[in-house]
Amino acid sequence: MAPRLIIPAPEHFTGRVTYRGTGIFAKIKARFEEFNLNNTAKESRFGSFWNAVPLTFSSVLFHQLMLHKMKVDAQEELRMRFYVGRKEVRFGVLEFALITGLDFSSGPTEEEKAAQVARSGSDRLINKYFNRSDSVKTEALQLQFTNCQNPEDLYKLGLCLFVESVLRAARPTR
Repeated sequence: MAPRLIIPAPEHFTGRVTYRGTGIFAKIKARFEEFNLNNTAKESRFGSFWNAVPLTFSSVLFHQLMLHKMKVDAQEELRMRFYVGRKEVRFGVLEFALITGLDFSSGPTEEEKAAQVARSGSDRLINKYFNRSDSVKTEALQLQFTNCQNPEDLYKLGLCLFVESVLRAARPTR
């Protein structure tokens, strides 16, 4: 006879919690230091991460939160609600913005986007480092970042790697 689950299987949290940020972020910072790019990174939208002390990840805390997960409303798909200590707690995009210090108020205007494309060409890095590929794997991005000697390209590749590996905590694909 199979064991009886305390929480029925359909109500289990279906997501995956990962944190790979510390190691890769240290590598990004070290490469940026080689090319004197850390101050530039501190002035970017991600500057709060460069100015912050290293994060300590608590898998126990995340595990406990996931065990307390409530249903996610389809209308509020960017928000999770938990019961912690008999209180309902929510975590959504606004809370993420407050914790990370990222500016979620507005994106670039159409004029700013057009100026960026005109300045650097939207596919220049893809063409130069990734053979015009439609998709770039994390390992390829990390390899190109590690081998890059052009400070401007290194900075852009590093920010892409930061978003992919630290903020998104994407797993390497095989």
